[in-house]
Amino acid sequence: MTLTAEKTISTSEALSRFLKHCEEKGLSPATRETYASTLRYFAKEYPDLPLDTPTIEKFLRVRHETPAHRGPVHKRLQTFYTYLQENEGVQSPVPPKGKTGRPPKYKPAQHPIQTEIVVNPNDLTPKSGQGGLSVSNSTSLSTQEAIEEFLHSRKAAGCTPKSIDDYRRGLKPFAGRNPVLPLTPEAVEDYLSSLEGVAETQWSYWTFLRIFYRFVCARHNLVNPCLAIKRRRPLPKVRKTLTAGQLSKLLALPGTPQEKAIVQLLVESKIRAGELCHLDRDDVFPDHIVVRGKEGERIVPISPATYELLSPLAKSGALFHSRIGRLSVAVLYSIIRGKLKSIGATGMKLGPHILRHSGAVQYLMFGGDTESLRQQLGHTKLETTQIYARMSSEEVKRRFTEVNVLGKLLHNGEATSSPSVAPPTSPGRTSATEPAPAPVKTPPKEPQVRVKTFDGVVIHQGVGKRKDAQLALEV
Repeated sequence: MTLTAEKTISTSEALSRFLKHCEEKGLSPATRETYASTLRYFAKEYPDLPLDTPTIEKFLRVRHETPAHRGPVHKRLQTFYTYLQENEGVQSPVPPKGKTGRPPKYKPAQHPIQTEIVVNPNDLTPKSGQGGLSVSNSTSLSTQEAIEEFLHSRKAAGCTPKSIDDYRRGLKPFAGRNPVLPLTPEAVEDYLSSLEGVAETQWSYWTFLRIFYRFVCARHNLVNPCLAIKRRRPLPKVRKTLTAGQLSKLLALPGTPQEKAIVQLLVESKIRAGELCHLDRDDVFPDHIVVRGKEGERIVPISPATYELLSPLAKSGALFHSRIGRLSVAVLYSIIRGKLKSIGATGMKLGPHILRHSGAVQYLMFGGDTESLRQQLGHTKLETTQIYARMSSEEVKRRFTEVNVLGKLLHNGEATSSPSVAPPTSPGRTSATEPAPAPVKTPPKEPQVRVKTFDGVVIHQGVGKRKDAQLALEV
């Protein structure tokens, strides 16, 4: 069947056939869900399958993918239209990368990485590198090789796969900009100045870079350029969270049993999105759940009401499911984002993490302590948890209203400045001009005896400030 501009096809129908084809080819559920999440949005925007390149270009620009940066959405559209071209005769309108596409991948040098350090006796000076070895400020080591070596060391050190993926994603732009590993502060500063995004994101890239250079320079005996760069940590911002009224509306929203259980569990347990998606039925107990997070396993308490919602969802295996298998983080974000829009939440990043922040703030406002909150959230340091104590703006407003410093100052100022109001008199005085009686001298108090008890024996340690008091024992 060959499609023309006169004869159209529903994008949803084409997507269904494509996903079925992916399942027949044996693609993993996670890969199929990745295709489905992107292409469902495409089908929602264009119910009739677009066959012209300008429409595809417009969609890619909406997803922040330009000809100079073709990303994952471009690749998924290419795969989708390639299937339609091979099976249904649709001419693919997806534009290629073009001349302005991504730069070609840097081919690493053919020579192996030098792993042995040749020591020159003349270089063993007191002010040289670590252990008395001289350090170098030049290298022909490719950045990609150094990154792979660094990731291999992180894996050997026991880092989780997610942490290794974060390192790889954070260092990828640096490798694309610098094929050969730079060792000058100016080159590193040029890369940092080219970064876009909020200050927190730029600080994350800087953190990845410092850890990477610390490893590479120590391993290959090189000068660390990051030591000559000083960057200021981003100033803290006020994070917006949901109020108690908004959380109550969210919990009261209608939905499927799984959706209600997800919302209630996120608000009460305050776990991360990835931790929720990896929960199994065996991790659910009547009074707690076992969560596997970045810091390992931990026990998070839950209420009986939450357990009643969780227990019927599954008998074994994954606790939460989507249409093609275990619930993914992308589907979870879609569910929570839709419910937050239903209650009119605006001015914040809508997703499961806002429920984690909001639940933590409400926990402190209703009398919870930071140490128990730290264990629930899975934080290693208490300083991280104390951020939520600063986020309790409603509690600060309540205490401010109770104290009412300005009201008391204004009230006292009116009482003292008005001439028609007489100052208060003491009991027994008739007027403010009557002299006060002479103070009565009180006899000095008897020195008290300091008593210490030990195993039923009363030890008198003396009186006053005498240091050489005699000890009297009374049984």
